[in-house]
Amino acid sequence: MTIKLSTANGDHLKIKCSCGKETSLSIANLIAVVGPDVTTHEVRQRAKCKHCGVIGDNTYQVINKHS
Repeated sequence: MTIKLSTANGDHLKIKCSCGKETSLSIANLIAVVGPDVTTHEVRQRAKCKHCGVIGDNTYQVINKHS
């Protein structure tokens, strides 16, 4: 299932690389950079791990950090 950033039910996108490293991205910031119609899956596919450099080999979860 793909979800547009503008309709995501959360405020952050947590991405976990296959190497085990995790990062959390603000959905509001993502919308400002890539636009509201980009999907969470598209962001996941384009994400590059800062630890190992792999692109797109990850999983993601929409979360609320400010609950």
